[in-house]
Amino acid sequence: MFAYAARASLGDAVYHEPTTLAFEAHVAKVTGKEDALFLPSGTMSNQIALRTHLMQPPYAVLCDHRSHIVR
Repeated sequence: MFAYAARASLGDAVYHEPTTLAFEAHVAKVTGKEDALFLPSGTMSNQIALRTHLMQPPYAVLCDHRSHIVR
């Protein structure tokens, strides 16, 4: 990840920044997945993960009070 970050210019996948696209392709290949998505923060990652599973009402997640997503 550091090697990709060191070569990165300003930009992201929306603007077709080559380093970000190369990093996503590398992670997809390493994990054996069709594609990968770079998310710059854990909060953003958690929100996207939760929202992909909440497709119909009541749009709620049950979790322990000690869970990191509660805070």
